[in-house]
Parts: sequence; structure tokens; C-alpha cells
Amino acid sequence: MAKAVHTFARTNQALVIKVGFVDGQMLQPGGLKALADLPSREALRAQIVGALTGPLAQLVGLLQAPSASSSTCSVSAQERGTGFTGA
Repeated sequence: MAKAVHTFARTNQALVIKVGFVDGQMLQPGGLKALADLPSREALRAQIVGALTGPLAQLVGLLQAPSASSSTCSVSAQERGTGFTGA
């Protein structure tokens, strides 16, 4: 609601917001503008999920890398016939 009123007030200069009430608390125009500038709940959830999945994907890649390189070394050693069987 705050976002819609703020957008309307921006396009119609005759509307001046002096005070607002949110959850029983009185907010000054600066607080209402800050509330209106917040992303939607869905956008915030998407940002949180993205922030969590990025490092987790890197961690999974890091944990899988030693086993992948070990098996690659093992296969190439067996192809050369050096007898290296891996760790």
C-alpha cells in the first residue's frame, strides 16, 4: 500500500504525505518513503535464496573437486601403466 501511495504522490504533486500509520506505529514521511522503497516480499525471498545457494554451490564444487581430480589421475596413470591406483 505504501508503495502505491508513494508512486501516486510522485506523479501528483498536489498530494503531500505528512504522516502514516503502519502496524499501529506512526511513521514520518521519510520512514514511509523508506518503506515504499523496500522490495516486495517475494523479491526479498529470492535475494535470500540466491545469497544462500551461491556459496553452497561453490562449497559443493570444492568438495567434489578432489575426488574428481583423484579419479582423473588414477585413470591416466592406469592408461600409462605406472600402477598408480589413486588415494
